[in-house]
Amino acid sequence: MNIKIHPLFEVSINLTSSQSGETETTYTFHISTSKSGFPVASWLQCYTIVETYVDSVSSSTVSNGIGFVNATLPNSLNGTALLVVFAKAKAYSQMMAFNTDSFGHNSETPEPNKTFLQLSPLNHVLNVSFQYASVDVSNAYVLTYNYYFNLSQTAAGTQTVEYSIPQLLEASPMMLVLNGNNGSTSFAEWTTYPQLPLEIGADFDLTTRSKVVALTYVVSINSVLYESVITCRSVENYDA
Repeated sequence: MNIKIHPLFEVSINLTSSQSGETETTYTFHISTSKSGFPVASWLQCYTIVETYVDSVSSSTVSNGIGFVNATLPNSLNGTALLVVFAKAKAYSQMMAFNTDSFGHNSETPEPNKTFLQLSPLNHVLNVSFQYASVDVSNAYVLTYNYYFNLSQTAAGTQTVEYSIPQLLEASPMMLVLNGNNGSTSFAEWTTYPQLPLEIGADFDLTTRSKVVALTYVVSINSVLYESVITCRSVENYDA
C-alpha cells in the first residue's frame, strides 16, 4: 500500500528578471497555477524574506493560470532571499497550493533547501537540528495566506533549537522559514506544517507483474482541501 497527499493544484515560480536601482532591486517572478496541465485562476499572497526583512504583496493569476509578482528588496541587505507563494483558487477558496523559490540578493546562488537544517514539526513544536557545527539561526517565521509571525524559541542545545508553532484558526497551510548563516554562507530554509506533500508506504516496482488499484479522495486538513491517492498492489501468480 502507498498513500500520497498533496494540494489539488500546483504552483510554479520562475525568476524572469531583476532591475537594480540606487537603493533597491526589483525582482520579477512568473507564477503559474495549474492542475494536470489545465490552468487554475487563483489569488496569490506572496512573501519575500531576507535577513530580518519580510515584505508581502498580493497578486493573482488570470484565466490562463499566469500571473507576475514583483519583489523589491533594499540594496542595504544581502544574502539568501526566499519568495513564498500561497495560491487560493478563485473558484473555491478551500483549494489552496503553495511553493517557494530561493535566490541570491547581492550574493551567490543559494544552496538547496535542507542543506543546513533538519526541520521536524510535530504537535505544534518545530524541532531544528543543525547539519554543521558552525550553523547559526538568526530568524524564524511562520507564514500563512493572511498573516506572518516570528516563531518563539522554547529551547536550545549545542546543535539543536526548538520553537513553538502557534495554533491558528485560519484555513491555510503554514510555511515555517528559518534563515541564518553557516560561516560566510547565508541560508533560508523551510518546511510546511502539516508536512505536505506527503508520501508513505511501499515504493512500487513497476517492472513487476501485479494488480494495482488506485483510489483518489478529496480530504480536508485544517479546513483546506487536498487530494489523497491510496494505491494497493497484489502480485499476480502466473503459471510457468
